[in-house]
Amino acid sequence: MSFRCLRSLLLLVCVGLALVQNARAVPMQRKEPKVVSTLHSVYRLSLQGNETGTETIDRVAYDDNTIHFSVVNKLASNQGVGMDQEIALVVEEESYFPRTLDVVKTITQGTGSFQHTIKLEMVSNVAVLETAIGTAASTKRIVVPAGIAVQEMGVLVYWYQILFWYDRDAAGRQRFQWFEPVNGTIGSGEIFVSGKETITVMGRKTPVTVFTVEREKLGSATLKVDAKGRIVAGEQNATAFELVKQTEK
Repeated sequence: MSFRCLRSLLLLVCVGLALVQNARAVPMQRKEPKVVSTLHSVYRLSLQGNETGTETIDRVAYDDNTIHFSVVNKLASNQGVGMDQEIALVVEEESYFPRTLDVVKTITQGTGSFQHTIKLEMVSNVAVLETAIGTAASTKRIVVPAGIAVQEMGVLVYWYQILFWYDRDAAGRQRFQWFEPVNGTIGSGEIFVSGKETITVMGRKTPVTVFTVEREKLGSATLKVDAKGRIVAGEQNATAFELVKQTEK
């Protein structure tokens, strides 16, 4: 090999090494997901005709196969006790399987208050659950069935997972399994279509499908769902809810 060829080869090697070093020095920038659609919904909660609170749900779909639900659930004081919840739930758009859940509950009693925080991360079929009340904190790893739904009494947003999984072509009673994050318990239930009717939603006559849900330990519920698959009214654990405002982009 001539001296000129050898010098050219060494030059190419040096240039290659420099390019590799530069590539290592510049970290890969993660592409930020873009918003595909948003839906803002406000529900009125009532007990025996008396308003007891509201639940506001912001649903944001992204182009990375995720849907983010941001929820504010406010329950008015009952005999000196009230509770506000801030909930952040992320599910996979194609399956509605939960990825993460963050909850901050603020409980007021008289003139005092305290917070209860919940963090849930689903790793395959393992639920990593962190809870804290004041200085008392705990972490659990719980094996859960595949395709499990988050459920908790008094919260409306979690019903969208179960409705998504309901197969209208198969119809009939369909079983599902749920995970309750406050205590880390697992249970099951059944959902079925119990009828169709027309009700008034935000001043308009709206045809709805009525779903009945039966859950062990957590009780029953009735969900009234419009043609777009949106919950517009219903009842769970004696608390009625109705859609009073909705905007979308």
